[in-house]
Amino acid sequence: MKSRLVVIRGNSGSGKTTLAKALQLVLPNSILLSQDVIRREMLNVKDGPGNPAIRWIEELVGLADGRHATILLEGILAQDWYGEMIDRLERRFTSRYAAYYFDVSFEETIRRHAMRQPTEFSETDMKRWWIDRDHRPTDRLIAEDTSIEAMIQKIKQQQKGESE
Repeated sequence: MKSRLVVIRGNSGSGKTTLAKALQLVLPNSILLSQDVIRREMLNVKDGPGNPAIRWIEELVGLADGRHATILLEGILAQDWYGEMIDRLERRFTSRYAAYYFDVSFEETIRRHAMRQPTEFSETDMKRWWIDRDHRPTDRLIAEDTSIEAMIQKIKQQQKGESE
């Protein structure tokens, strides 16, 4: 089996985890790897250049390759720190690679975050973490007026088309 890799990136609170979890429910034989779970919960390390989560994420994607039809990788995955790893993954998966970036304003991100209860972090935290337009050249941009349902259908269609 040749696995597909779907990377979902964006700022904190933009909707990437919601989308990734919804995709995992509708894409058969998929696995979800979350940057936050790996970095914060498994490794308990701070984010930044050279943090061990970068290598762990790459290794876990490698372990999932060939074992799952779709590998979903989601997180902020800041280009400055995770970019080289993402480059390697993109080269490894080539035509079986798709990346999406939530191109959402800070104001919309705050609105979305406020709808979640309880929240683990504040608007001040989100402002401190904010990286404006951190998308990569191969990212497919998700506009802030796109619903999660529409994105699920779009990604399912793209995955179906790329696997044929």
